[in-house]
Amino acid sequence: MTKEEMQELKLVLVDVVETRLARTEEVFDSKLATMQEGLDKRFDGVDKRFDGVDKRFDGMDKRFDSMGKEISEVKEKVTEVDKRLRKLEIKVEHDISKAIKITMEGHAGLNEKMNAVLNVAERVETLEHKMSAVEYYIREQRMTQ
Repeated sequence: MTKEEMQELKLVLVDVVETRLARTEEVFDSKLATMQEGLDKRFDGVDKRFDGVDKRFDGMDKRFDSMGKEISEVKEKVTEVDKRLRKLEIKVEHDISKAIKITMEGHAGLNEKMNAVLNVAERVETLEHKMSAVEYYIREQRMTQ
C-alpha cells in the first residue's frame, strides 16, 4: 500500500470518527434540549400555581427549595454526562489510532511478503533461462559427439 493510500485510509477513518462524534453531539444536544424544555415546562407550571397563593402558605418555600435541589441535581447530571462524553471521545480516538497503527503494520508486512514473492518469481524465471541454455548446450554437445 502506498503512502498516499495510507493517508487516504487515515483521512477516511478520521472522517468516520468525526461523523460519529458529530452524531453523538447531536444526540446529546437533543436530549439536553428536551431536558431543558421539560424543566422549563415544570417551572412554568409551578409559576402558574404560585401566582394566586397567599403568603400564609409556608410550605411553598419548601417546594422552591426542592426545585432548586432538582436543578442542582440536573446540573450535576449534565456535568457527569459531559465528563463521560469526554472520556468516550478519548477512548474512541485512542482505539481508532490503535486500529490505524495495526492496519499500517499489516500493510507493511504484506508489502514485504509481496516483494519476497516477486523476487522468487524473478529468480525462477532467471533459472528457467539458464536451464534452457544448459539444455541447449547439452544438445549441442551430444550432436557433436
